Order: sequence, then C-alpha cells, then structure tokens
Amino acid sequence: MSEELRQIETDWREITKMILLANGITNGLWSPGVKVRFASAVLGPTLEESLPSGVVSVAGIRLRQVTKRGPLVFDAEELANEDLKTDALQPVERKSRTKLKTGAASHSASKPVAPRKRKQTA
Repeated sequence: MSEELRQIETDWREITKMILLANGITNGLWSPGVKVRFASAVLGPTLEESLPSGVVSVAGIRLRQVTKRGPLVFDAEELANEDLKTDALQPVERKSRTKLKTGAASHSASKPVAPRKRKQTA
C-alpha cells in the first residue's frame, strides 16, 4: 500500500458549527462535549506484571443546549452567520510518523486474563 494516509483536524467552534448547521439549529447557546464509556481490565506487558486498569473510550461527540455563556459555549445565531472555515478542515501535514510500540502488551479489555497464582505460605 503506497498511498499516503491523511489526517484532518478542526477545532471545537467548527465542530459545533457543523453539527448545528446540519441540524438546522440557528438559535440558543450550545456547548460541545464528548460521550465517554469506561471499562476495567487487567493489563500489563506480561501476565505476571498485569494490574487492574481503567480504559476510557470516546463513544461520540455531543452538543448540549445551555442557558449561560462560558468557556466552550457558542451562540448558534453567531455561528449561523459565519462561513465554515475551509482552512480548519485541511489535511494536517506531519513531518514524522511515530509507530506505536506495543511490545508484549497484547492483552485487551475484551480478552480475559487469568488471575495470577499466589504462592502458598505455610
């Protein structure tokens, strides 16, 4: 596969604007956020070094209508009068690619890990 993979980034203002415009919403104050899910697992580089762990998954993006202005609160009327920033949706150039090193950590939250056997004391 010789095709270069792309990455596109934008900011919270543009994400909010796109969702509001897609849903025909032109009034009210809106705050963006993420929907998360939590899970527990036993993870580690080896079975002997595994520890109880927490996993956070981003399940989606949401907008919540609010009544007061604040950080990350956008006015739908103001956003409706703006054009979408075309430069906010441009591919991001990366100078180097870093490969994620997984090592021996091949355990996942969906794969059960056997409990560690304890030495019996007399």
